[in-house]
Amino acid sequence: MKKRILMFLVLLAVMPFATAHAATWYVDNAATGSGNGTSWTNAWKSFSAIAWTSIKPGDTLYISGGSTSKTYKEKLSIGVNGTDSSPIYIKPGQTSPHNGVVTITNTGSNAGIYIANRSHIVVDGNVNGKQNIRVTKCTTPGVVVYGSAHGIVLTYLEVDNNGDAAKEDGISVQVSSSIDGESRVAEISYCKVHDNWQDEMKITGARGPAKMGRFLVHHNEIYNISDDGLESICRGIDFYNNKMHTFRIGKGSGHSDGIQFMGGSTRIYNNTFYNFSHPTKTGVNSYMLVAAQTLTDAIPERDFYIYNNLIYDTTPKSNLKSDAYLRGIEWTFGPSSQCTGVTNVIIANNTIIGTPYYGLSLWLYSGKTSQNVQIYNNIVSNCNRLNPSGGSAVSLGQTWNWTIGSRGDNKQVIFDHNIIYAGTSGSDKIVFKGTRYSYATWKSTFGTQKNITGNPDPLLNSQYRLQSTSPAKDKGNAMSSFFNMDIDAIARPQGTAWDIGASEYKTGTTTAAVQ
Repeated sequence: MKKRILMFLVLLAVMPFATAHAATWYVDNAATGSGNGTSWTNAWKSFSAIAWTSIKPGDTLYISGGSTSKTYKEKLSIGVNGTDSSPIYIKPGQTSPHNGVVTITNTGSNAGIYIANRSHIVVDGNVNGKQNIRVTKCTTPGVVVYGSAHGIVLTYLEVDNNGDAAKEDGISVQVSSSIDGESRVAEISYCKVHDNWQDEMKITGARGPAKMGRFLVHHNEIYNISDDGLESICRGIDFYNNKMHTFRIGKGSGHSDGIQFMGGSTRIYNNTFYNFSHPTKTGVNSYMLVAAQTLTDAIPERDFYIYNNLIYDTTPKSNLKSDAYLRGIEWTFGPSSQCTGVTNVIIANNTIIGTPYYGLSLWLYSGKTSQNVQIYNNIVSNCNRLNPSGGSAVSLGQTWNWTIGSRGDNKQVIFDHNIIYAGTSGSDKIVFKGTRYSYATWKSTFGTQKNITGNPDPLLNSQYRLQSTSPAKDKGNAMSSFFNMDIDAIARPQGTAWDIGASEYKTGTTTAAVQ
C-alpha cells in the first residue's frame, strides 16, 4: 500500500509539468498527410489552414523551408496570444529537409506577416545564424505589427522589395495608446531590411509614455534605403549596434534620412552609418542621422541620447551630387508652432568622417525651451567635402535666441571637448547663428571648446579607431552618468580620462574592418 501511495504522489507531482509541456506544430505546403498540424507529414498545408485555437502559450509553430527554399504566396496572420513567460514561437524548420529559406510573398492586403492586436509573439528566422524567413515582393508592407500588439519579437528576418510604388514600408509598427502601460512593445533584431519602397522601418501611432526601452532595434543591417532607414514618432526607442548604409537608386517619394525620430526617451548608440551618398535623387536634403522635433502636439520632449556612433562616407568627390547636402548628425528643433521644448539632448563620442556637407548640425529655434543640450567628445573630420573653401564642418543654427558655452558654464548648449579637423579635403569652419567663422575666431568669441587645444588631426586608423599617438586620447569629458562603454564594448576610460570619439583606445585590441 505504501508503494502505491508513493507512486500516486510521484505521478501527481509530475502531472502539472506534463500538461504544461509546450507543443510543436507544423506548416508545409507540400505535406501529404491528414493536415492537422501535428507533424511534418500531417502538417497544415497553408497559413490559412492553421488551427490557431489549438496553439497555446509556449508552443512553437515550425514552417517548412524545404531543403533549400520554399515559397508561401499568402499572408501569415497571427491568430493567438502568448504570455510574458510563455510566448508563441514561429520558426522555420531547423533540420533537413525543412531548414531551407521560408519565403513569404503576399500580393493581397495587410502584409506578408501580420500581427494585429496580439501579444507575446516571437517570429524567429534563425537557422545556424542566417535569416531563414524572408518576406519579399508584397504589395503592402512586408511585416506589420498593429494596434494593441505588444511583447512582439522579430528576429533573423530578411524583409526586402515590398511595396508597389505606394507609401509602403519594410517593417511597419503602428501601435495604439491602449498599450501605453506596456514596458516592452516590440523588438527587431538581427534582420536584413533593404530595398523596400518607402521606409525600411517605421514605428508610429501613439507617442506613448516617456519610458526608455519600449522599442528595441538592434544588430540589424538596413540598406538600399528608399526614403528613411527608420522613421519614428514614438517615445522609448533604443536603436543600437545596427549597420546602415546606401540610399537606393530612384525609389521612394520623399527625401532620404538614415534615421528620423521625433519622440523623446530615445537612445541611438553604437551604430555604424556609411556611404549614403545618393546617385540619382536631386533637389533633396539627405541625412545620415537626424532628429526632427516637428510634431504638432505642442508638448515638450526630453531625454535624447546619441552616442558612440561611427558615421563615414568614402564616396569619391567626383561621384557626389552637388545638391544632396548629406549631413552626419543633424538635430532640428522647431518651428515655434509645434513641439514646445527639449531637455537633456546628449550628442557625445560620435566619430563623423568625410560627409559631403556638414558633419554636425544643431538647429534650436527661438520661442522654445531648450535645456541641458550637451555636445561633447565628438570627432568631426574631413567633412563638407562638397565645398571645403566656402562651407563648414559644423552648423549651429540661424539667428535664434539661445546661449552656448563650455563645460561649467551656465548655458543652454554646452559645446566642448570636440575635435573639428579639416582633413585633406574638408573644412574646419563653423556656421554659428547664420555667420561663418574660422574655428579659432568662433572658439574665442563665444567661449566654446575651452578644454580642447587647437583642432588637431585625430590620427585614426583605417577602421576609424584611435591610434596610440592620437591627441583624442584622455582628452574627453566623462559621460558616465549616461554611458560607460565605447562602440566596441570597451570600458571607458582606459587611460587617465575619457577618449574623444566613438572608440576608446586600449592597448593590444583589434577591431573589425570597416565596411
